[in-house]
Amino acid sequence: MERLCRELSEEAACIVIQSQTQLTVVSSVMHYGSMARGPGECNFTLESDKSKLGPVLQKALHEKLLMLLRARDLGGYRVLLNLQPVLLRGFMVQPNYCLFQDEAAEPSSSDPASHAVAEFLFQNGFESVSDIDGSGWSPLHYAALRGEPLLIQGLLEQRADPGCKTRKANPNHGTTVAGVEALDICLSHRNNEAGRLLMLAKASPHSRWGLASACMGDNAEGVRMLCEAGCSPLARDRFGNSMTSIACMFGSLAAFEELAARIDSEALDPLTLSCALDDSMILRGHGALAQRLIELRADVNAQRQAVPPLSSGLGMAVSIMSLLHRLGKVTPLTASCFHWEGRTPLMSAIMSGQHDGAAVLIAARAQLDLRTARGWTALDFAREQSLPAFLLQALLKEDREPCELVASLVDGSGGYVQEYL
Repeated sequence: MERLCRELSEEAACIVIQSQTQLTVVSSVMHYGSMARGPGECNFTLESDKSKLGPVLQKALHEKLLMLLRARDLGGYRVLLNLQPVLLRGFMVQPNYCLFQDEAAEPSSSDPASHAVAEFLFQNGFESVSDIDGSGWSPLHYAALRGEPLLIQGLLEQRADPGCKTRKANPNHGTTVAGVEALDICLSHRNNEAGRLLMLAKASPHSRWGLASACMGDNAEGVRMLCEAGCSPLARDRFGNSMTSIACMFGSLAAFEELAARIDSEALDPLTLSCALDDSMILRGHGALAQRLIELRADVNAQRQAVPPLSSGLGMAVSIMSLLHRLGKVTPLTASCFHWEGRTPLMSAIMSGQHDGAAVLIAARAQLDLRTARGWTALDFAREQSLPAFLLQALLKEDREPCELVASLVDGSGGYVQEYL
């Protein structure tokens, strides 16, 4: 909730302190569209707090929309206007789509879908369903953010192209690539009813980003829907990442479980699981996901092999990140690429500050003396960080008992481990 309100403020840039020696300036570019879940879907100690926070977020969204209009940022306005139901999901408050009064509009009881389209186009500043705005998105793409089946149906009835692809990356949404379809957007935000309507209208389930979008959004139902439509759970993206790895990168335990249930045990081999474990630790994984991967035979001591060749997408990405690290851009991601060969999941967890994940790995008997090709151990990475006592106890004194206690407290929510001082 605090993070989202910060991103909705007038000056969204902030400093994230990662340790006594490392900090990161987070850009002011909005990226709330990349949030897999809104605050209302998180675990609350007191459920009654939701009734207090819902109106706060509702007002923050309204103020941000007005701010974007004053700044004439139509791309940002359209994203946030239609993303409201996703960000408010779990709270007992309703989105406000009507910032302008259309005096000429008259509700139509005979054709509610057509009326929904007319109101949508007016509030978003579009003239027709075939418009493409400066961000390279069509009305159908923005409607996919909202996820209302009636609106999607109305747009399709007015001949909106269900397979239309975005023409640009859209930083307002957190989308870094072009070629995204409305179905992909529905799946990434778990707007599954709208997604089914698009598939009935012949939107291809085999789109470039479809299954990956469902994995990134922890959309188990979306994964099931696409696999039942013929998508392979063994598919890989253009960088060679498996769908299981993509789910793990984004901490998507529910999506991972749906994939795992559809993959033969021989295909879900220890090497694939070990790569997924390391991917999860360097990005958005968590202790509960690490525990599940270990249960399925992931090797906690697996070391990354040599950097893939430059001819591959992954090899190019790793080489670029490694070069940036040499040039002084030190982040967990660039460091992980610089130390690619020989890196273990424990090293990745320490680099990215995933303390509960590191505790789970140590409790699972991760070796502490393994080295990367550059000669670094887990302890060397720890010296770059400010770690909690339970990890220092294990790394400095090889006392695993505190980590075993922390690992026993990890649950499936992907939440934080609190250390009381």
